[in-house]
Amino acid sequence: MVIIDIDLPGGDEGTVIITNLTGKPLFSTKIFDSGHYEFDPEMKPGLYIITFINGIKRTSRKIIAE
Repeated sequence: MVIIDIDLPGGDEGTVIITNLTGKPLFSTKIFDSGHYEFDPEMKPGLYIITFINGIKRTSRKIIAE
């Protein structure tokens, strides 16, 4: 399970993308509100990158799935 807290400015929307280390997208979803989100993508143990894209801002974090 992946848990993300997102703070969006009013009226904005964004996209959450989970990729493996080679860049292959495994999961993608649109976000329309700020809040606490829980996703359950089918991920094997390993390293992944979560990217949040909002307008011109792009934020990425590495995660370890166990």
